[in-house]
Amino acid sequence: MAALERRTRRKIFYVMVLLFAGIVPLTLLYSRGYIVDVRRRGLVATGGIFVKTVQPGTKVYIDSEFSKETAFISHGALITNLFPRRYTVRVEKDGYRAWQKVVRVSNEEVLEFRDIFLPPATITPSVVFNLRRQLPTRLDVIAGRPEVAVALGDPTQPYTVFAVNPVTHRAPVNLVKVSRWFWDEGTRAYFIGRRDDEGRTRWYRLSLSGGTPGKEELISFRGLPPGFSADSVFPHPGAPRELYFFAGGALFLQGRSSVPLPIAEQVHAYTITSDRIYFITKNGFFVESNLNGGEVKILGRKGLFLADDLPATLIPLPRGTIAVIDSAGGLFVYRPERDTELTFVSGNVIGLDANGRGDRMLFWEANRLWVYWLTDNVRQPFDLAGSKRQIFYSDAPIQQAFLNTTGSHLFFSTSDRIQMVEVDDRAGVNAYDLVNGSIGSFAFDRNTRTLYWVEGQGLLRASVE
Repeated sequence: MAALERRTRRKIFYVMVLLFAGIVPLTLLYSRGYIVDVRRRGLVATGGIFVKTVQPGTKVYIDSEFSKETAFISHGALITNLFPRRYTVRVEKDGYRAWQKVVRVSNEEVLEFRDIFLPPATITPSVVFNLRRQLPTRLDVIAGRPEVAVALGDPTQPYTVFAVNPVTHRAPVNLVKVSRWFWDEGTRAYFIGRRDDEGRTRWYRLSLSGGTPGKEELISFRGLPPGFSADSVFPHPGAPRELYFFAGGALFLQGRSSVPLPIAEQVHAYTITSDRIYFITKNGFFVESNLNGGEVKILGRKGLFLADDLPATLIPLPRGTIAVIDSAGGLFVYRPERDTELTFVSGNVIGLDANGRGDRMLFWEANRLWVYWLTDNVRQPFDLAGSKRQIFYSDAPIQQAFLNTTGSHLFFSTSDRIQMVEVDDRAGVNAYDLVNGSIGSFAFDRNTRTLYWVEGQGLLRASVE
């Protein structure tokens, strides 16, 4: 084969140099997110959208056109090279309800929407227990147990508590003539208070052995008269057979000694965590001590409204956070790793819940649902610790509400429906009606994503997986 002439080789060389000089910068710009905009006759920096779903195999549409399917393992999909403008993003999967937002993409920015959860298109409930009588009910998911507790009757009068197993449809635990009760996961026991005709409350312990309830054991108080009555009891977190009791405005520890150990006096309300006692004094001080009543620290006096007929409530949350709802519905928080005293959050609060991670808290008023961030949210939309935001307004009064484990969604009930709402309110929230009917009471098991509610005389159950 004859060699090319020198002139021809020179022409080819210069052409290649020109192509290299033109293509390489364009390639580098493209890799940085720049593409040619024909309408603007120039280069434009693009953006992107990243979605991650709980369910695998969902389809992502951009402006009604199929774009990508989320990955099977990561459940994520990244759509790049989008011009800076508004887009309709829609996520779909057969058998589930769609998620959709109208968002604005900016240049050199990727919008992230994580923890997208699509509820089933059809919620199929099943009856797990027949209550036989239509009375006021209250539901509780029992921590560490498969049962859900149903308190049946007027809470101001002696009532009955069933611990219902939703799989066997049986109630292995049936507590009668109850005035107060709670389940302690640490000691795996029920504590039951029963008030007699003279107004004294006797306390009993019902332990579970291998999931089977034993016999109720009357709790006696050493060194005190036989007729002594305690207003409340709480097991010691590190010593299962020791317990705290509250009576006459004072808190005591019944330990190994023959007489109770005084912990604090003039106490209005208290709670006990794994390593600390927190209480509010009758003159409004918020106080912390160790489990023996020592190392006392006063953590502020924030003007709590206290009433004897409706005591304040102290609620331990994950990560050691303590929430306080005073007698007038004022909500305060104390975060040991960040705070030196109580912090006011909001007023007129009816109830609250925290997600499993303990990085945020849900609270609600009569018709409004709010989220308060206990720690910094390092993912979009980058919420700061101590900030709060109203997520949803309900036309009907809110009965009960819960966060899921990640805190990405909330579930709440009114008298006629159960709804799911996403917490990320950028470009509005996706809200879904899950159940419609006459809702007597409602509970949500965040570990199994299961709804429980009472409708008529039936305890119903449905999964939102």
